[in-house]
Amino acid sequence: MQTKYIILLGVVGVGGVVAYMYMKNKEAQNALLTGSLPATNQGGATTPSGTTTPTGGATTTTPTGGSTTPPLSTTSDGVSPSDANVNLANATILVAEIKAIDKEYATPFKGERKIIGSTGFGITNETPEYKAYNRMRATYKIRREPKVTALAKLGYKLDAIGSLVRI
Repeated sequence: MQTKYIILLGVVGVGGVVAYMYMKNKEAQNALLTGSLPATNQGGATTPSGTTTPTGGATTTTPTGGSTTPPLSTTSDGVSPSDANVNLANATILVAEIKAIDKEYATPFKGERKIIGSTGFGITNETPEYKAYNRMRATYKIRREPKVTALAKLGYKLDAIGSLVRI
């Protein structure tokens, strides 16, 4: 039960990082579209607002007035998130969820299957825990297949040993 919470905490943490990167990129795109920030060019060419100079992977635009604006869509470490990075992060989250479902399915039931006694008609009652276990086993494919499909849409798949592979 404790590893379940650790996996859940990891999934939530990775999801938070992905959401932060997505929102940071979205804010920069919105600012660029509204015209509040000047466009930069990775090639070092001149833009209408001034000159562009590359600085350590990110570009800054120096307007003709001489002030420097911050680079567009970069995180605090100066790395710009790309679609490939976001897809990889999302794929990693999906793999963790798929592995959790697989582990849950492979875990054998430990406990009492039937309640002691009977209903009087020769039918024995199953414990609520065993009913929940059977429900989990019955819905395994229903819970797993959408995640595998979403993983394929991102351009990844799981190999035979459960490792993430780019398609």
